[in-house]
Formats: sequence, structure tokens, C-alpha cells
Amino acid sequence: MIKPIENNFAAYVTFRDKPFFVTVNENLCKFFPREGPEQKIAYCSVNIKVDNGDLCEQPGDMSAFVAPSITDTPGFIRTRSEDLNVFSGKIEKQLVHGFDENANDIAFIIESLGWDFLPWSCYAAFRTPVIIKGQLKDLETFDAITFSGSVIDSMYPPGRHAINMKNDRMFPIDGARTIEIRPFDDYTKKSSFEIFSVKCTLLYSVAQGGYNLESGELGKLFSIMRLEFDAKQEITTIERYYVLISKFVAFCVAQHNIEFDSITLSRKNDSGDYVKIGICKFFYKYEHIKLEAGTILSFRVFGENIIDALKLFADEKNAPQLAFLPGSNFERNRVSSENIKNLCTAFEFEYSRIFLPPKGVRVSAADKICAIRDKVIEILNSVPDSYVPDYYILPREHLSTDSFIFKYINIQDEYIRNFVKIRNDITHGNFITELGNTGMSYCRLCMVIYLCILSRVGLSGEQLLTSLETIYWRWRYI
Repeated sequence: MIKPIENNFAAYVTFRDKPFFVTVNENLCKFFPREGPEQKIAYCSVNIKVDNGDLCEQPGDMSAFVAPSITDTPGFIRTRSEDLNVFSGKIEKQLVHGFDENANDIAFIIESLGWDFLPWSCYAAFRTPVIIKGQLKDLETFDAITFSGSVIDSMYPPGRHAINMKNDRMFPIDGARTIEIRPFDDYTKKSSFEIFSVKCTLLYSVAQGGYNLESGELGKLFSIMRLEFDAKQEITTIERYYVLISKFVAFCVAQHNIEFDSITLSRKNDSGDYVKIGICKFFYKYEHIKLEAGTILSFRVFGENIIDALKLFADEKNAPQLAFLPGSNFERNRVSSENIKNLCTAFEFEYSRIFLPPKGVRVSAADKICAIRDKVIEILNSVPDSYVPDYYILPREHLSTDSFIFKYINIQDEYIRNFVKIRNDITHGNFITELGNTGMSYCRLCMVIYLCILSRVGLSGEQLLTSLETIYWRWRYI
């Protein structure tokens, strides 16, 4: 069993055939050469105080550094190890291998734009986006990457999908229930598609962890979301898959502060089963992570369109702009000037991907938002009144043209133009005299932009109607 990656540990690695001792603090990796700097007497060309840490002016040798913490004797210096020269210049994104103090294989991804280290540096430092820990020496490639637990559990509740409650009554008289696991195919979904020019399969399902046959502990169920690749992937590509899944999940939960219980790498064995070869620790974590039930777009909302959603978020030119989403629970129910600007930017981006205005015609930001609102209303109106979502709490009549939800989405032109005016005042540094219903307008427009993005993913009017309740409860107020 691979234990979690600690925040602080030490490792021994090799980079460009040179051995280094590495200390790790969060994502800061300091590489120390195996042999320390040499201490020697310096012959200075000028008379300076050597106990203040200044450079000793020694012609022809700028690798010297006065070391006041080592000795009080004037003229003693330390020279930088020549092994550190391997870090000079530009370093393409690559993997550095080694092992930690517990003999686990460890790997870092490092990259630099190119610089010369200061003459007195005794180490080279990098901030790595990810640390990988495994039990195999070969951590160069992987066949699958799996995101487990936490936010995935929220989007695909494991108990609801994997457990079959046979009793019709919620509380049987004798206090017992018949509990059984549903067939594997009932709670496991697979879809094949191509992303980043790579053929792969998306799988989401329910797994069991923490069980112990000796003690009888059943452990717990947790949900997983896995990308399985037809061809082996280089380790240096894992960051793009992490960013992709994080963007998609952030959209579904309407906040950037998300987390996974674990992110693991797997390889196929001879039997075709996936075997875990390593765990990953990424450093894009937000604080104050808390999700509210009933406000999350689940996998069920997307259905077969989930792969279309992933394709859209992987497309750099067409991926939705989500900067308006909060980055912490503290920001979750607040509207800032940045939120207003970012939301208007998101609308203008969506307009550019949906409409093609006549050449030479300038469309104002307010008119763009109004056009998207009208498009969303048109799609919802196309759904027959006879259609009723299979898992909907609110009565169907609440989505008639006279319902409160419909009116909530159908925001008036006046509010839209006032919202855009406030955005312009913020952008150009003008004094805002009246905020009015900015908070309410922001919430209503967030519902509109969400429905717009979902329609661009490919969801039908019926699917949008199914997602409407979740979107309403998320953006009903600030």
C-alpha cells in the first residue's frame, strides 16, 4: 500500500547523471549536491568586511561567497559546487526520479525558463506542480489516471448508485434492512472518446476502500472518475488531465475550491486489469472547501453528453470562461467588482461562440447578454408541457411561463443594462453611485450563463429543464 505524500520529506534523486539530496516543503524542492561547497581562503583585491555576507572581490572567481555563519576569520569563503551547473539555462518540463527516506520511488516535474544561479547558491530550488510517489522504479508512463472521493462523491453519491435498498418502508418494524450491492453495470458507466488527440475511455463508478477481511471491517464506498488511455501516456502529461477534470468539476459545483481524496496512476497488467503504480499530489488546492447538497450538477444531468462537456473544457479556444466562480466558501455568497467584470466577460465570450453578427455591426455588451437570455428562454419553451423530469422535486408547473423560476431567468433588459453600466464604471474607474439590484441581477445572470454553457455542451431542452432546479438552488441568492 502506498502511503499519502507528506508535506515535508527528504529524497535522493539523480538529474542529468548527477546525484542530489532534496528537501521538500509543500511544493518547494531544494536540490543540494552530494558534496558540499568547499571552504578556502580568498585573496581579495579590495579591503572589505567579510563578516557582513558581502561578495569577496576575487578577480576571475565569482563563485566565491563570504560565509559569516561558518567562521569569523576574515577571508574564508565557500565555493559553489560545480554539480549545480546542470540546473543553469533553460530546462524543459521533465521528470526527476529518486527515492524518499522510506525507500518509496518518488518523482518531481521541474521546469525553468533559464537563468544563472547566484554565485553563492548552495542549492537549486524549484516549485513543482506535482509530486508522484510509487512502488515501481519505472514511473515514466501510465495507462490510466483516477480521481477519487470528496467532490466526486458529491457529483456521484456512491451509496445512492451502488446500494440497492430492497425494503419499501424506510424504517422497518424490526429496525433491519436488506442491503445489497447493485450489479456492476448498473453503477458503472463508460464512454469512449478522443481528447488532446489521444483516444481514451471515461469511466465513473463506485469502489470500496478500507476493508479488512481479518477484522471484518467493511470500509467505505467512494466514487471514482477515471480516464483510461489506449496508448501509454508520458508522466509529464498528467498536469493537463488534472487541469481538465478540475475545470469540469469546478463548473459542476460552481466554485473553484475543490479537492479529491486521491489521484492515482495505474498500469494495465497482463490480465487487462488496472494496477495502481503511484499517487499524485498537486498544488492547486484552495482552502475552505465545502459543498452544499442540492446545488451540484451531477453526472446524471449530463448523461451521454458528459464526454462532450470534457471535450469542450479541453478546447482552449472554446472552453467556457469561469473566472466569475468563487475561489473559497468565504467568496461563495458575495459579489465583488471582479465577479461582475468576469461575468460580463463570460457572456461576451459565449456570444462570440453562438452568434455571428453582421460585418461592421457593433453589438453592445448589454445586447449580447439579452440575446443569450432570449436564446435560453427559447430552448426552455421548446420543451413540451407534458415532459416531467424523472428526478425533480419542484412541481412541473413551476416551470410554466408564469412560474417564479421562469421569471427569475427572464431578467428584464433594464436590469441587464444597469449591470453592464456598473461593469463599465468599475472598469473605467468611475464612481458608482447606485448598486441597486446588482446582487440579484448577478445571481439571475449566473443562471442564464450556466444554461447557455450547458446548451453549448449539447444538452437538450429536456436536459436543461432537468438541471434547472439544481442551478436555481445554487444561484437563487447571494
